[in-house]
Amino acid sequence: MSEQQLILSLLERLELQSERTIDRLTAIETRQEGTRVELVGVNRRLDVANERMDEANHRTSKNEARLDAIERRHLVDDGIADGRAAQRQAYRSAFARAWKLIWSPMGKGAGALALLLTGWTLREVLPWCGATAGSRYCGRWAARWRSCWPCASSSSKAHRRRSMSEPTVLFDRLPAAGPITGGFGQWYFDGERTWQHRGVDVGCPTGTPVYAPAPGIAAPFANDGSFGIAVCLNHGAGWWSLYAHLSHANVSPGNSVQRGALLGISGATGFVSGPHLHWQLCDSPSFPIAIARSRDPLKYLISEETMETYRWALVRVAGGPFRPMLDAYTKLHAAGFFIDVEAIEGPAAPIDNENDLNDSLVRRLRIQWLAGGPTALDAARLLGVG
Repeated sequence: MSEQQLILSLLERLELQSERTIDRLTAIETRQEGTRVELVGVNRRLDVANERMDEANHRTSKNEARLDAIERRHLVDDGIADGRAAQRQAYRSAFARAWKLIWSPMGKGAGALALLLTGWTLREVLPWCGATAGSRYCGRWAARWRSCWPCASSSSKAHRRRSMSEPTVLFDRLPAAGPITGGFGQWYFDGERTWQHRGVDVGCPTGTPVYAPAPGIAAPFANDGSFGIAVCLNHGAGWWSLYAHLSHANVSPGNSVQRGALLGISGATGFVSGPHLHWQLCDSPSFPIAIARSRDPLKYLISEETMETYRWALVRVAGGPFRPMLDAYTKLHAAGFFIDVEAIEGPAAPIDNENDLNDSLVRRLRIQWLAGGPTALDAARLLGVG
């Protein structure tokens, strides 16, 4: 074989080897492309799985919130049942002592005196005392004490018959972070007397911030000392709320308080068995007050879902037709809702009533700013939306 033929043979081999190498590279590229497509599909499936996981977590959070609410209601119901059982036992003991004294040698009037000594059941025992068999003296004692007892006077009866309007205030949060440890209307018994809880107790350690769940004006109130350091808010329409057992109050009577403002710091002042916040809603700033003139503040606490409805209602007003938006802005501005945002913006985004497009945009943005802020509920209620 000549040298030229040898070179041609080598060239043919190299060309064949090159073609095989190119084929292998092409196959590798094809496999890589297939792998990339598979990875894209895997990523899409992972995204779908993550979305489903987020939805499942959201549903789980809602279910947990519902379970917590059910547990709180059960705790309140258990406390009421325990309190009523203790009250029935106390009544039986008082009746037994009184009945024993009625027929004792001490005299016919001793039964009435024994009943009066159990002052914690006086309201309930006096009618029974007047109707006890064989004791006209008991009836005389009962009539005398009815004339002295404030709840039996004609003015008090007229006051009890007075119809109470329901509160118009709405709370958008608990005043302090913590579980409900004492429910409204729950019965308590200390071994000597029973009473009904006129508010709600929030279990929180000393030092927990207490925020205003609704706007109002800090008002002076009658305090017998049992509430310790406390703040009373006047919400208008004849309703007040009380935040008691604080270690420090951050507002003074006469101060205007916005929703979400710091009222004070929780503590254990007054008559308490441990640190907690007492939250009460009633139709008078004189405390303590009858439970018939109080309301369960939790019934006026709106849910997060309802709050979102109010926020989105404001967003729709901001993005709606110009004339309704302008009327809403004028109403909100007159009520002082934009004082804070105007202080933040300063001259950066003025409304000069000359540039219609700019002025409209600024108004819409300010209403949207309200929708995401702590005063969204009050703004939406003022406009009557949501």
